[in-house]
Amino acid sequence: MPRHRRQRAISCPLGGQNRPAQSTSPKLGRVLWPCLLGLACLTTLLTGGAWVTRLVPSDAQLASRTSTQAVSSSSLPLQNSVLSVIPWNTTLAQAAQVPAGQLPSDTKSSEATSQSTSHTSEPPVAEDWPRPQAVLMLSAETNGYLEPCGCSLTQSGGMSRRLDLFQRLTKRGWPVAGLDAGGFVKRSRRQDQIKYEAILTALRSLNYQVIGLGPADLRLGADFLLTQQVADPEEVQKSLAISGANVTFFESPDLGTPLRTKTFKIGEVKACVVSVLGKSRRDDVAPAGVANNITFSDPDEEIRKAIEQFKGEKPHLLILLNNGTVDEAKEFARKFPAFQLIVTTGGPEDPQSKPVMEGRSWIIQPGQKGKYVSLVGYFPDDVKTPFRYELIDLDNRRFKATKPMENLMADYQKRLELEQISLTPELVIPHPSGRKFVGSKVCGDCHTKAYEKWEETGHAKATKSIIHGRGGIEGEYISRIYDPECINCHTTGWEAQQVLRYDSGYRDLETSAHLFGNGCENCHSPGSEHVRIENGGKATEEEQAAARLAMRVTLDQAKKTTCYQCHDGDNSPGFEFDKYWKEIAHPWRD
Repeated sequence: MPRHRRQRAISCPLGGQNRPAQSTSPKLGRVLWPCLLGLACLTTLLTGGAWVTRLVPSDAQLASRTSTQAVSSSSLPLQNSVLSVIPWNTTLAQAAQVPAGQLPSDTKSSEATSQSTSHTSEPPVAEDWPRPQAVLMLSAETNGYLEPCGCSLTQSGGMSRRLDLFQRLTKRGWPVAGLDAGGFVKRSRRQDQIKYEAILTALRSLNYQVIGLGPADLRLGADFLLTQQVADPEEVQKSLAISGANVTFFESPDLGTPLRTKTFKIGEVKACVVSVLGKSRRDDVAPAGVANNITFSDPDEEIRKAIEQFKGEKPHLLILLNNGTVDEAKEFARKFPAFQLIVTTGGPEDPQSKPVMEGRSWIIQPGQKGKYVSLVGYFPDDVKTPFRYELIDLDNRRFKATKPMENLMADYQKRLELEQISLTPELVIPHPSGRKFVGSKVCGDCHTKAYEKWEETGHAKATKSIIHGRGGIEGEYISRIYDPECINCHTTGWEAQQVLRYDSGYRDLETSAHLFGNGCENCHSPGSEHVRIENGGKATEEEQAAARLAMRVTLDQAKKTTCYQCHDGDNSPGFEFDKYWKEIAHPWRD
């Protein structure tokens, strides 16, 4: 359920010069640089092409710079001509097909065009790019957000719009492949396993080649994850690979899952990818001392092994996926400058519009919740700008729903229904008060005016809205009435933030009609004891007063905490308490 807030989608061709900024005249530069290139070619031929040295600044020069610089047109690095750590048996001209990362410069923004409220046949995506030899769709930290839920019509993201983007790019004849640094689910329940399977199905249709593993993904269980990837090592090279070079299941690296590395082609471009789980993430996988058949090795050592393996592959692109912190990604860039691109988790939900340069590598943070994808275009024949970058906000103005993903979402919801996920014991908890939910109509027996007001509000219609949808939703609406992640705020008797059902809360359509809607008790707490006493049940005056006080919610409490249990930044990005309170205010006690 992604938030609506948008970052500017900027078309960022890689700017930069092939020399340091200095006073050398342009004419002299035009003479010297061909000479230097020729000398490099001669050196390569004489050494048999065993190793190619990059035309890059020295380590001392790099150290004298700020190690991490935000991408900007005013601070451009030297052109990195070839990948220094990969052995080549080729000429420099051929080796120059493997440039390392450069910083992009600003070009005109497509923001103005993207504000169109109608879909166009050719959206303003990578509109200034010539035809790339390869395009990478990069993502991370989906965190369970398969599709926008529809609570807010301005929510970004979703696999359906991502497929629309993919189809539009491939329609241009561009070769496209996807990579994801992992973090697909938020929890480790049965619903999350079903969702993980649905997400992988979606990514396969988007030609994703490698995905990493995040802590919540791993908490789904080694046995479950083994079922999500084909066992044949040759077949997995042709399909989506679950990768984690420093992650091992059942202490058996030979199982093939997670895959250690993968080499694949995007069109005619060869890419080598290695994925690791950062040390910072290990404790999130399982509490200390808890056995879960998952072991970890040192990511640095596994990356070294991968680079050694890649030496014989002669790749055009060398990419690292890091499920860890941004600082860990930067450290990998300093230790292993061979990587042109490092895709990492740990960044903000709404990412920067450009990558960050660390040493010789791009650090790419695609954001969270599937709201964005990062596009990287590869142009090896363009010595000045071999890479171009654009952050794509998957908004509902440029991108539309796609039927295959709507069908996938329908299948996902059907599985939740068939497995009765909302009724599973793992979701049930007692209410801390010990009281039971009785339903809003019972409240209305005494609080008549407040109940009449509630019936007029959207709260009373909350359950119907997840069955039938609401106006303005694009595409075919798919009922969420069996989805705990929607039931939690659209019925009565759930712990909204943790998506857990109180033992007397809403269960299903057949047995819980009295708990339809976001009812009185979601805010005021279960009313069973209050109702018992007010209907003549035995109680002292102090007990009666305590029961009444337990049902009371002050305006200050509502403003600070109560309403935000459901009206959070994802589901109600435009929520303003003072504005919306006027629509539901119910000051009467009769």
